[in-house]
Amino acid sequence: MHGPRNPLRDWVVREVAPVGASEAEIAAFVRESSNTVHHPSGTCRMGAADDEGAVVGPALRVRGLEGLRIAEASVFPTIPSVNLCLTAIMVGERAAAFVLADAAAQVAIDVPR
Repeated sequence: MHGPRNPLRDWVVREVAPVGASEAEIAAFVRESSNTVHHPSGTCRMGAADDEGAVVGPALRVRGLEGLRIAEASVFPTIPSVNLCLTAIMVGERAAAFVLADAAAQVAIDVPR
């Protein structure tokens, strides 16, 4: 069928999903083919000092561990509506600034006066 009811028909090379299959076949297909390559985020969210559910604080430090920061999309408290790549780059840039500031502060402490 071509035309307004099926405008993409000429572009279809092969079926990649069980179109017209039974409910059980569709459910089996979904279970077998589902994956998480679609920009997972928010698995160790960043939060304020009083947020007990947050894994990292505002400076991206992992709570309860020394010297470890998380600088990628898992720190987002909610999934942003913009492209995750851009926001993940921003988090990486911010983490780099935190690390450099900490290093500069340490150097200032270690310099004899």
